[in-house]
Amino acid sequence: HTQKNWIDPDTPKDARTTTSLVDGSTYHLVMSDEFNVPNRTFKDGHDPIWTALDKSDDDANEGGGSLHFYNSSAVTTQDG
Repeated sequence: HTQKNWIDPDTPKDARTTTSLVDGSTYHLVMSDEFNVPNRTFKDGHDPIWTALDKSDDDANEGGGSLHFYNSSAVTTQDG
């Protein structure tokens, strides 16, 4: 039983199922997100599905030797 609230209403109906090339089984989509709503933000608590992280790529040194830092404020949707 699929929870319909996990499927983006903008996901095309014909993309919600697929047929196995191996045995002909039908598979039903259980989650989708088209990311087409402008200015969505993904900080913790801002979105019901996704959460962007504030995290360095160097957990051992808590950022001391990081080459990158993932910043949730840099994650938004724009122009579909």
